[in-house]
Amino acid sequence: MGLSFQNTKKKINGDSIRLIFWDIAGQDDFNFLHHLFYKESKAAIIVYSLEENEFGRDSFTHIKNWHDVLEEHCGNIPVVLFANKIDLVDKKNLNSTKIQKLVNERNFLKYFITSAKTGQGVIEAFNAIIEHLYFKFKTI
Repeated sequence: MGLSFQNTKKKINGDSIRLIFWDIAGQDDFNFLHHLFYKESKAAIIVYSLEENEFGRDSFTHIKNWHDVLEEHCGNIPVVLFANKIDLVDKKNLNSTKIQKLVNERNFLKYFITSAKTGQGVIEAFNAIIEHLYFKFKTI
């Protein structure tokens, strides 16, 4: 169906935090579903592929489109960028300057180099989102 979700629990300063992460497929075939899952979102993750092929280049190009749609439906929520599939590329060829420039231009919270296959960077990235939201909403 083009989506899955994960329920995550964490304790910070003795407070229990529970977040639900929706994984919505980025393919155009699933665009009609997206607005249903944006409602009341407090943060977002945009994932693109670091692969050094047409898929990877297209994936990077679409980040701006995905972010525009997020802003349209959710307003100015924190966004974290996952530069994914680091396990499939030569790390020496990674252009972190290009990634950081996009993060700065779009005012994303941060970016993380990740691998869904090995788990590299994923927990660190999720924890950054959780902690950001915790401290943002703790005072409310």
